Amino acid sequence: MLVWGVGAGGILIWQITYLSPMKRFTHMVVGVAVGMALGHVFSSVFHFCPVGPCDAVYLGGVLGAFFGVLPDADVIFHGAGPLRHRGVWSHSLLSSTVLSLLAGSGVFAVENMGVYNFEPAWWWSFFVGSVAFFASFFHTWADSLTRGGAYLLFPLSRRKFRGRWRYDSFIPNTGLVVAGALVIGFSLFLCKERLSLP
Repeated sequence: MLVWGVGAGGILIWQITYLSPMKRFTHMVVGVAVGMALGHVFSSVFHFCPVGPCDAVYLGGVLGAFFGVLPDADVIFHGAGPLRHRGVWSHSLLSSTVLSLLAGSGVFAVENMGVYNFEPAWWWSFFVGSVAFFASFFHTWADSLTRGGAYLLFPLSRRKFRGRWRYDSFIPNTGLVVAGALVIGFSLFLCKERLSLP
Protein backbone atom coordinates (compact mmCIF):
# COMPACT_ATOMS: atom_id res chain seq x y z
CA MET A 1 0.00 0.00 0.00
CA LEU A 2 2.80 2.37 0.91
CA VAL A 3 4.76 1.53 -2.25
CA TRP A 4 1.98 2.47 -4.67
CA GLY A 5 1.18 5.56 -2.61
CA VAL A 6 4.78 6.74 -2.91
CA GLY A 7 4.77 5.85 -6.62
CA ALA A 8 1.58 7.84 -7.21
CA GLY A 9 3.03 10.74 -5.24
CA GLY A 10 6.20 10.65 -7.33
CA ILE A 11 4.21 10.73 -10.55
CA LEU A 12 2.16 13.65 -9.23
CA ILE A 13 5.26 15.64 -8.26
CA TRP A 14 6.82 14.99 -11.67
CA GLN A 15 3.57 16.11 -13.32
CA ILE A 16 3.43 19.31 -11.30
CA THR A 17 7.06 20.31 -11.70
CA TYR A 18 7.96 19.07 -15.15
CA LEU A 19 5.10 18.03 -17.42
CA SER A 20 2.11 20.28 -17.07
CA PRO A 21 0.73 20.12 -20.64
CA MET A 22 -1.89 17.56 -21.63
CA LYS A 23 0.51 15.95 -23.95
CA ARG A 24 1.86 12.44 -24.03
CA PHE A 25 2.39 11.97 -20.27
CA THR A 26 -1.20 12.59 -19.20
CA HIS A 27 -2.54 10.48 -22.06
CA MET A 28 -0.03 7.73 -21.31
CA VAL A 29 -0.93 7.54 -17.61
CA VAL A 30 -4.64 7.38 -18.44
CA GLY A 31 -3.96 4.75 -21.12
CA VAL A 32 -1.95 2.60 -18.71
CA ALA A 33 -4.73 2.86 -16.11
CA VAL A 34 -7.40 1.89 -18.66
CA GLY A 35 -5.31 -1.02 -19.95
CA MET A 36 -4.57 -2.35 -16.47
CA ALA A 37 -8.23 -2.11 -15.46
CA LEU A 38 -9.22 -4.03 -18.60
CA GLY A 39 -6.56 -6.62 -17.78
CA HIS A 40 -8.34 -7.24 -14.47
CA VAL A 41 -11.71 -7.44 -16.19
CA PHE A 42 -10.51 -9.88 -18.84
CA SER A 43 -8.64 -12.08 -16.37
CA SER A 44 -11.26 -12.25 -13.61
CA VAL A 45 -14.73 -11.33 -14.81
CA PHE A 46 -14.59 -13.50 -17.92
CA HIS A 47 -13.10 -16.39 -15.86
CA PHE A 48 -10.81 -17.30 -18.70
CA CYS A 49 -7.36 -16.02 -19.37
CA PRO A 50 -4.64 -17.74 -21.42
CA VAL A 51 -1.95 -16.01 -19.33
CA GLY A 52 -1.61 -15.35 -15.63
CA PRO A 53 -4.06 -12.77 -14.26
CA CYS A 54 -1.31 -10.29 -13.45
CA ASP A 55 0.31 -10.84 -16.84
CA ALA A 56 -2.94 -9.67 -18.45
CA VAL A 57 -2.88 -6.58 -16.21
CA TYR A 58 0.74 -5.74 -17.07
CA LEU A 59 0.21 -6.37 -20.78
CA GLY A 60 -2.93 -4.23 -20.66
CA GLY A 61 -0.86 -1.42 -19.15
CA VAL A 62 1.76 -1.60 -21.91
CA LEU A 63 -0.88 -1.73 -24.65
CA GLY A 64 -2.80 1.08 -22.94
CA ALA A 65 0.28 3.30 -22.92
CA PHE A 66 0.74 2.75 -26.66
CA PHE A 67 -2.90 3.19 -27.68
CA GLY A 68 -3.33 6.05 -25.20
CA VAL A 69 -0.88 8.24 -27.10
CA LEU A 70 -1.46 6.88 -30.62
CA PRO A 71 -4.22 9.38 -31.57
CA ASP A 72 -1.63 12.16 -31.36
CA ALA A 73 0.30 10.57 -34.22
CA ASP A 74 -1.89 12.85 -36.34
CA VAL A 75 0.56 15.69 -35.65
CA ILE A 76 2.53 14.28 -38.58
CA PHE A 77 -0.26 15.57 -40.84
CA HIS A 78 -0.88 18.76 -38.85
CA GLY A 79 -2.88 21.22 -40.92
CA ALA A 80 -3.63 18.78 -43.75
CA GLY A 81 -7.43 19.08 -44.09
CA PRO A 82 -9.35 16.17 -42.55
CA LEU A 83 -6.09 14.70 -41.22
CA ARG A 84 -5.40 17.75 -39.06
CA HIS A 85 -4.61 17.38 -35.36
CA ARG A 86 -7.66 16.39 -33.33
CA GLY A 87 -9.69 15.78 -36.47
CA VAL A 88 -12.36 13.10 -36.86
CA TRP A 89 -9.85 10.59 -38.26
CA SER A 90 -7.81 10.53 -35.04
CA HIS A 91 -9.92 11.93 -32.19
CA SER A 92 -13.46 10.55 -32.36
CA LEU A 93 -15.67 7.60 -31.59
CA LEU A 94 -15.21 6.53 -35.21
CA SER A 95 -11.40 6.58 -35.01
CA SER A 96 -11.41 4.60 -31.74
CA THR A 97 -13.71 2.01 -33.29
CA VAL A 98 -11.58 1.69 -36.43
CA LEU A 99 -8.40 1.45 -34.34
CA SER A 100 -10.02 -1.24 -32.20
CA LEU A 101 -11.01 -3.29 -35.25
CA LEU A 102 -7.55 -2.93 -36.79
CA ALA A 103 -5.79 -3.90 -33.57
CA GLY A 104 -8.06 -6.90 -32.99
CA SER A 105 -7.69 -8.00 -36.60
CA GLY A 106 -3.94 -7.57 -36.29
CA VAL A 107 -3.87 -10.44 -33.80
CA PHE A 108 -5.38 -12.79 -36.38
CA ALA A 109 -3.09 -11.43 -39.11
CA VAL A 110 0.03 -12.04 -37.02
CA GLU A 111 -1.16 -15.55 -36.21
CA ASN A 112 -2.04 -16.35 -39.85
CA MET A 113 1.40 -15.19 -40.99
CA GLY A 114 2.92 -17.65 -38.54
CA VAL A 115 4.77 -14.95 -36.60
CA TYR A 116 3.23 -15.90 -33.25
CA ASN A 117 0.66 -18.43 -32.11
CA PHE A 118 -1.98 -16.69 -30.01
CA GLU A 119 -3.93 -19.28 -28.04
CA PRO A 120 -6.86 -18.68 -28.19
CA ALA A 121 -6.82 -16.00 -30.85
CA TRP A 122 -10.38 -14.82 -30.12
CA TRP A 123 -9.46 -13.87 -26.53
CA TRP A 124 -6.33 -12.01 -27.60
CA SER A 125 -8.17 -10.24 -30.40
CA PHE A 126 -10.97 -9.12 -28.10
CA PHE A 127 -8.52 -8.03 -25.38
CA VAL A 128 -6.19 -6.05 -27.67
CA GLY A 129 -9.14 -4.49 -29.52
CA SER A 130 -10.82 -3.47 -26.26
CA VAL A 131 -7.68 -1.85 -24.88
CA ALA A 132 -7.16 -0.04 -28.20
CA PHE A 133 -10.73 1.29 -28.16
CA PHE A 134 -10.92 2.45 -24.56
CA ALA A 135 -7.38 3.87 -24.30
CA SER A 136 -7.79 5.90 -27.50
CA PHE A 137 -11.33 6.98 -26.62
CA PHE A 138 -10.24 8.19 -23.18
CA HIS A 139 -7.52 10.16 -24.98
CA THR A 140 -10.19 11.83 -27.11
CA TRP A 141 -12.38 12.44 -24.06
CA ALA A 142 -9.45 14.11 -22.24
CA ASP A 143 -8.82 16.34 -25.25
CA SER A 144 -12.50 17.29 -25.32
CA LEU A 145 -11.99 18.93 -21.91
CA THR A 146 -9.75 21.56 -23.52
CA ARG A 147 -10.58 24.67 -25.52
CA GLY A 148 -9.28 22.99 -28.68
CA GLY A 149 -11.86 20.26 -28.17
CA ALA A 150 -12.45 17.05 -30.08
CA TYR A 151 -15.18 15.45 -32.17
CA LEU A 152 -15.90 13.02 -29.34
CA LEU A 153 -19.04 11.32 -30.68
CA PHE A 154 -18.46 11.58 -34.44
CA PRO A 155 -20.23 10.16 -36.54
CA LEU A 156 -23.18 10.11 -34.09
CA SER A 157 -22.75 13.84 -33.59
CA ARG A 158 -20.85 16.42 -35.63
CA ARG A 159 -20.50 18.63 -32.57
CA LYS A 160 -16.99 19.47 -31.44
CA PHE A 161 -16.95 19.05 -27.68
CA ARG A 162 -14.91 21.74 -25.95
CA GLY A 163 -14.03 22.40 -22.34
CA ARG A 164 -12.99 25.60 -20.70
CA TRP A 165 -9.35 24.71 -20.06
CA ARG A 166 -6.24 25.21 -22.12
CA TYR A 167 -4.43 22.00 -23.06
CA ASP A 168 -1.70 22.83 -20.53
CA SER A 169 -4.01 23.75 -17.62
CA PHE A 170 -2.99 22.40 -14.26
CA ILE A 171 -6.43 21.23 -13.04
CA PRO A 172 -7.46 18.74 -15.75
CA ASN A 173 -3.95 17.40 -16.27
CA THR A 174 -3.28 16.86 -12.59
CA GLY A 175 -6.76 15.44 -12.00
CA LEU A 176 -6.35 12.90 -14.80
CA VAL A 177 -2.83 11.95 -13.71
CA VAL A 178 -3.90 11.49 -10.08
CA ALA A 179 -6.95 9.42 -11.09
CA GLY A 180 -4.80 7.33 -13.43
CA ALA A 181 -2.10 6.84 -10.78
CA LEU A 182 -4.72 5.69 -8.28
CA VAL A 183 -6.13 3.13 -10.74
CA ILE A 184 -2.61 1.92 -11.55
CA GLY A 185 -1.77 1.63 -7.85
CA PHE A 186 -5.00 -0.20 -7.09
CA SER A 187 -4.35 -2.56 -10.03
CA LEU A 188 -0.89 -3.37 -8.70
CA PHE A 189 -2.33 -3.88 -5.22
CA LEU A 190 -4.94 -6.31 -6.58
CA CYS A 191 -2.20 -8.22 -8.42
CA LYS A 192 -0.22 -8.54 -5.22
CA GLU A 193 -3.30 -9.82 -3.42
CA ARG A 194 -4.08 -12.32 -6.21
CA LEU A 195 -0.53 -13.63 -6.23
CA SER A 196 -0.55 -14.14 -2.46
CA LEU A 197 -3.72 -16.27 -2.55
CA PRO A 198 -3.14 -20.03 -2.03
